[in-house]
Amino acid sequence: MRLLLASSRFRLASAALWTVAIVVLCWIPKRGLSIAGGGFGFLAIPHLDKIAHTIMFAGFGFLWSRVLTGARGPITIVIAGVALAILTELGQGLAIIGRATDLEDGLADVGGLFVGMLLAIAFVGGSKRSGSGLGVVGTTSKPESEPRIVAEPIDGRRCRLRLDRPILPDRWVYFADPADAADSPLGAALLAIDGVETALIAHDQVVVARAARPGRTGLAGAVEGLGRLLGDPDASSDAWRAIAQSAAGVVRGQLGSNDPPVSPRALAAVPTSDQLRRRIQRVLDEMVNPVVASHGGGVSIHDVIDNVVYVRMSGGCQGCGLADNTLRHGVEAAVRDEVPEILDVVDLTDHSAGVNPWRKR
Repeated sequence: MRLLLASSRFRLASAALWTVAIVVLCWIPKRGLSIAGGGFGFLAIPHLDKIAHTIMFAGFGFLWSRVLTGARGPITIVIAGVALAILTELGQGLAIIGRATDLEDGLADVGGLFVGMLLAIAFVGGSKRSGSGLGVVGTTSKPESEPRIVAEPIDGRRCRLRLDRPILPDRWVYFADPADAADSPLGAALLAIDGVETALIAHDQVVVARAARPGRTGLAGAVEGLGRLLGDPDASSDAWRAIAQSAAGVVRGQLGSNDPPVSPRALAAVPTSDQLRRRIQRVLDEMVNPVVASHGGGVSIHDVIDNVVYVRMSGGCQGCGLADNTLRHGVEAAVRDEVPEILDVVDLTDHSAGVNPWRKR
């Protein structure tokens, strides 16, 4: 806990110091600079001032993206970054500073800001899956015979409960309608939890989902998308704690019961692997591959076993440094949204064999 706190404070201090450094560098009086031929002193590099502005604000966007990871983080960073760019440029026009206000410098600032935020997604977001887990949920002290249940938020909508024993051995079922779960004790109890919209029960796992938030459009939608990549607060442990504890209580109650968790009728209605495969293929054809094709990549289905889909990436996606982001935030997110019966999306790609990655690892 102390290490985590120290790490958070270090990121905050780094972002704050970088911001101060931007103001100081931008407000150095003209007499303190020696500008010649588009360069600084002996560095006669064309447009060096624009490059410097881009780098400074890229650092601002990157560092603050590591600090402000909530839903409003990206829009806050954008507003603050643009305000800082305007402030520093207007300040340069003051008599005491003696430097000219430059629109192109301001554009370089804003461009660098977005570059930094995207770099945070590319180099940090891929290694940090939303939600680090709630740990064991339920009572803090229990006999060894009591089931061990670990809650792991998947994203802002879904939370997975992992059990140390099967609750529906070698079978799976998905409930989205209370009427369909009426004769299935576990399904009915999970859907009755406040905030739970759907429930997926598979062997030794349970996935509960909340209702999707209304989507935004335009710039607000784009910024919200950045926020989800940088760290969705709805996927945090705190955001899921109440639902996870309620779901764990329901699961423990079912494990202690002699009643079957799911009715034969519900099990008979489970779609086949071929039916799931056709729906997943449509998602890849219509939503995923048209996007990754712009980078020369592609995603194909290797197999669907029960409700787990195995995929392979090719072209620019094979060996790409952003492949993990593509899988989680592109393929997996689209498949889970459109085919909610899917438990997992597994990448079988040999990324070490990629010959033309869009971005090298």
